Amino acid sequence: MLQRSRNRPNESATPSRLPVSRASPNAHDVSKEWSLNRRHPARLGLLYAKVVKSYRRRRIVGVKHRVIFGATETIESILAKRGWKINTALIERLNLDFRQHVAAIGRRVNTLCKHEAGLRQQLAIFHTYHNFVLPHASLRLPLPELMDAVKSGKRWQPRTPAMAAGLTDRVWSLREVLRYRVPPWPQPQVH
Repeated sequence: MLQRSRNRPNESATPSRLPVSRASPNAHDVSKEWSLNRRHPARLGLLYAKVVKSYRRRRIVGVKHRVIFGATETIESILAKRGWKINTALIERLNLDFRQHVAAIGRRVNTLCKHEAGLRQQLAIFHTYHNFVLPHASLRLPLPELMDAVKSGKRWQPRTPAMAAGLTDRVWSLREVLRYRVPPWPQPQVH
């Protein structure tokens, strides 16, 4: 998502969502905390930076990194552990996947989502599809040197983010995902 800066017409800012969050793992808790601490997001332990690109005649002439939430040293040390720098490529790819797979948030689409519940349902299905069904090329592993693999032409084992995280040992089909029975959440004990 490219946004023009209001201050300088020749600059654009693209936010870079870092894979770092020390907030509660429950999304509803995070959204409640965020609404309470909107003016002080650092309280939640969020780290957020953006890349500001300067253009001249449709060519990039400069790139600056600007930290929005958190300390620059903290962000750089966390990213350095993984060999990363502040970059927008990952979030831009995720935004593209959202637009392609979730009809309600695509550009120039005929479908609308009339209620928040419908959007949440579409996002939940996409989230599961993206992590359990869709193999990612960057996560694939080389197959061991076997004669059958060489004859069949396969060199790589496809992997999903759920496989890389150790949540499952195989690529799921969409049919399996939709038929999977989710166990009920533990209900709070009322005394």
